Amino acid sequence: MKFKRAISLVLIVILAFSLVSCKSGAGAAKKVVENFMTALTTYDMDAMRDCIEDFPDNSGTPYKHDIYTEDYYKDLYEAANSKLSYTIKSAKAGSVTLDVIMPDVYGLYQKTFMSVLSQTFSSDEAMKWVEDPENDPQLLVIALMIDEIEKNGIDTVDEEITLTVGKINGEYRIMSNDQLKLLMTSKLSQSQSTDSPLVTENGDGGDVVDE
Repeated sequence: MKFKRAISLVLIVILAFSLVSCKSGAGAAKKVVENFMTALTTYDMDAMRDCIEDFPDNSGTPYKHDIYTEDYYKDLYEAANSKLSYTIKSAKAGSVTLDVIMPDVYGLYQKTFMSVLSQTFSSDEAMKWVEDPENDPQLLVIALMIDEIEKNGIDTVDEEITLTVGKINGEYRIMSNDQLKLLMTSKLSQSQSTDSPLVTENGDGGDVVDE
């Protein structure tokens, strides 16, 4: 009888420890995601870097310029992300699922890009400007996007995002993957599939995809 009680006590202790560990893991994962989302709202890249396993500027992006570090992209997201908000739907030790209302940067990019493209084909002078390797049409598109946000605001889209969280050197970090990229770029990373006539064959002047 004493032996059975001892076994029961051990099992209870193990179960309790497991429950506390699970709760702690989920809580830590949720906390690092909350810290990241707070930083994302103002596009504070230093604070975001502290929450991410491998900051994406080390892993390559679908752009000629580094969307995560270049000032003009930072200016774009600082202007857009005041519209960003989120709720946490579920949190586990290894993942956190969010319902995110994010600025529709991708939609704005499409509209602005097509406007620039239309003007380019309707003007010989504009076409020459685009073809000049000293110029970068992507900078023009970004500048016009920022101007549009400042003048007329930006639409939003509702997305469900699941961030993968792992423990690295004792610290919880968000893993770099497509879901993180989608969130950080407000879907602008999808433009990597855009077949852009502004992209030149040698990758100069307005190349928006990796060579």
